[in-house]
Amino acid sequence: MAGENRATLPGEKAMTSDRTATRRDIEELAGGIEAVQKAEIMALGTTLSELGQALAWAAGEGDATDRDRLPLAGRAAQVHRILTLPFAFDEEE
Repeated sequence: MAGENRATLPGEKAMTSDRTATRRDIEELAGGIEAVQKAEIMALGTTLSELGQALAWAAGEGDATDRDRLPLAGRAAQVHRILTLPFAFDEEE
């Protein structure tokens, strides 16, 4: 969504760029997500703007009416799914 502005999450830089998000961008903005999640987000070619949209939704930003009227689409929706799906880990019991 080129040129789209959105509210900035506390402590983050404005993410209105259509520049592809780097691993460092993802680490700085998404925090402690798993390496597989980072790799999947990078493989999509996600822009900073798309990453910002997905992070805002994952954080519960915005009201239900806005979410119903303007659902996430495309890569932003894919990133949101990656961020919010639980991951199973092999652990010794």
